[in-house]
Amino acid sequence: MYYVCKESGEDGSFCSRCYDESLKLVRMHDLGNGFQCPIHTNIFLQIHEQEEQSEEVLW
Repeated sequence: MYYVCKESGEDGSFCSRCYDESLKLVRMHDLGNGFQCPIHTNIFLQIHEQEEQSEEVLW
């Protein structure tokens, strides 16, 4: 998945396959847990890393 950087901020999410094959910026559809290309239906899932929790020992 590609993003375009602009002075006003980041724009995207665009399908990397569509851009790589035909240089077209095709905006992905937000599925909530990932994104899907409307052209060839590739799905990019979002993976959330678990935050490490530190344990404090109180004496």
